[in-house]
Amino acid sequence: MVLGLALFRTTHLRRVLSLAVCLVLVSGVALIGWASSPVVLYDTGRNQFGAPTAQVSSRDLLDVTGESVCWTKEKEGKLMVADDVPIRSPFLVVDTFLHAFGQGLIFLEIGTRHGDISSCLRTFDYEVYAIENDAVYCEYLEHRGIPVVCEDALQIFAGRNSSVIPLADVDIIFWWLGNRDLEESLIEALKTYYDGAAKVPRVFALFDTLHTGQWWDQIEDTVHFMRNGAQLFAQVRYHEEQRYQVTRKEWGDRKEGNMLLLEFFV
Repeated sequence: MVLGLALFRTTHLRRVLSLAVCLVLVSGVALIGWASSPVVLYDTGRNQFGAPTAQVSSRDLLDVTGESVCWTKEKEGKLMVADDVPIRSPFLVVDTFLHAFGQGLIFLEIGTRHGDISSCLRTFDYEVYAIENDAVYCEYLEHRGIPVVCEDALQIFAGRNSSVIPLADVDIIFWWLGNRDLEESLIEALKTYYDGAAKVPRVFALFDTLHTGQWWDQIEDTVHFMRNGAQLFAQVRYHEEQRYQVTRKEWGDRKEGNMLLLEFFV
């Protein structure tokens, strides 16, 4: 009986030790995986318009919040603001680029509308250019003094040079994420255009985790791009006053939210 009890205790102890070792190993693997885990994008449901919403989980993602320096420029009379969020990108996008890359770069915005983002960057010695295919916006940009090519971006990068934009010298290319097919075509065109170039720009697209427009598949598209090599660069947690009733009527109460900046590698 004593021998049986001893054997039981020994066997039981071995099982406990084995289980403890397994737990340590699993915990170690999990910790290693967490420490090296990439940015994770996950669905957080639907907003009041029925559009999907998203959030990110990461320890290393650049997190930008607070009041943008662009509002300081406006108060100083150095910047005129034409659009509300989300018709334009949050001004904290400017702060993101300034924080990550500093001042005095060459910046190309595709689909800039009235050019608020580019105009703010210009007050920080950025040399700004725009590609815009809407004639009304092109006229406004010209009036604002922003050099603009009023054409489709694909036509410019698919083998055609521009006499307006110094494409070989551009540091940053930026647009608002819209349509997967368009983005994929544009990225391929950029890769082809800059293949073997002495200087290759950083390429970024912004998307809205509370998007209420017609492109409700932005989250799915972003996951698709991340699976194919793109990376989330920053989250922009903004709070801005919506000044115009037409904006609130079309987009709802959007004074604050979280937008994400995706980087493509060309």
